[in-house]
Amino acid sequence: MVHLDTLEREGAMYWRPPQRAWSADPSEVVRALVKDGFHEYKREVATRGRARIPGGGIWQGLDPATGTVAIVLWVMHRVPPDIHVFIEVGGQWVEGCSDLPRPREEPTRSPEGALV
Repeated sequence: MVHLDTLEREGAMYWRPPQRAWSADPSEVVRALVKDGFHEYKREVATRGRARIPGGGIWQGLDPATGTVAIVLWVMHRVPPDIHVFIEVGGQWVEGCSDLPRPREEPTRSPEGALV
């Protein structure tokens, strides 16, 4: 997972041990998995309320060369604005290295999940 590792090293996603989740932009995580050879199989976004504000989603991809399945789940929190991302590849949860330095500030996100 060369591209996922790059996202972590560059601080675009970081591991949050207490939540056992990543803090990241889900679209960047999906893009990294696509660059690593996964083809999109399924994508769903859950919305909440009448305003249909995104509340989270799921992406599934398949590596046709190996038959490995990757899953990205994300949950958007409105207050404070944040996204928890969970990544599974080949039946194993992908966890981060808590030894890497965290970014100076946690990313600020809009209710729709975009970086602000």
